[in-house]
Amino acid sequence: MSRFSSGARRTGRRFRKLAGHEEHRHWIEHRPAVFSPDGKLVAAAGKDNTVVFWETITGQEVYRLSGHGGAIRSLAFAADGRTLLSASADTTALL
Repeated sequence: MSRFSSGARRTGRRFRKLAGHEEHRHWIEHRPAVFSPDGKLVAAAGKDNTVVFWETITGQEVYRLSGHGGAIRSLAFAADGRTLLSASADTTALL
């Protein structure tokens, strides 16, 4: 378990703010976020229809993906952590 997830789980306090979507306030609007199976990455969807990946230990943005024409409603990592599925209100699913 990473330091990022374990600290937040035990206390309920914000452990780290991840920069990347704050201008869109996606956390307030309940956009999906998911940890990779190994806990090294967290991926979150923004109101701008992108998915941003951060390292959980450093909080550094490492990837940004686009391609959906509508709001991203769901995110899921494959068991090996190498593939992310995103599903959108535009009726598309991207890998």
